[in-house]
Amino acid sequence: MSPRIILEIAFAIIIVVFLVVDLGILNRRAHAITVRAAAWQSVFWVTVSLIFAASMFLFYDALEFFDDMADGQASKMEFLRA
Repeated sequence: MSPRIILEIAFAIIIVVFLVVDLGILNRRAHAITVRAAAWQSVFWVTVSLIFAASMFLFYDALEFFDDMADGQASKMEFLRA
């Protein structure tokens, strides 16, 4: 199995785990969310997205997701700005 397929499967599993935790555990019952809880959840999700963006920036060339891109640095920055 290629590294790309393994990473795509791992990404899908991580997303499903995050959905289960967010919808199944943290918000199991209907309740009013406090400002503090909402702030912590926002901090968590922003941190997760920044970790993902940093990993794409660091490992972009090794993953070779976009072989048709001529300039790796430019395409990395284009991905992160989107």
